[in-house]
Amino acid sequence: GVMVIAIGVALVSINFRECFIEEKAKASNRHRGVTTTAVSMQQEKRTLDELLQNFDNSSAALLRKLRCMAQRQDEAGAQQLVAMLDMLASHGSMLSTDVKVFMKRALHMDADGRVAGAGLGSSSPSVSLG
Repeated sequence: GVMVIAIGVALVSINFRECFIEEKAKASNRHRGVTTTAVSMQQEKRTLDELLQNFDNSSAALLRKLRCMAQRQDEAGAQQLVAMLDMLASHGSMLSTDVKVFMKRALHMDADGRVAGAGLGSSSPSVSLG
């Protein structure tokens, strides 16, 4: 049971690390003067939203499967595993929230999900990404 939980935590960590490295590289490119258009930022947001949704769905499916496995244990073992799964679910939820905050900062979005300053220097308004 503990090994299954450890594997779940490892998968969450690996996925976040890969996303973080990718976004860090994109941010680094922006700081070096590589310009990103509002259209490409909109595409990035859609891609990231889709990946985050896939992650949330996969995490939920994994946790459901682990809960079924935990319930097959004796009562004392099941209670301990369920408590661990509750904690893991909480961490997964916090991770998703943190990723959303990171995305807003990395994509320079305002509170409404629009690219901040996308309309600067032109007469077009900010592009909505939400």
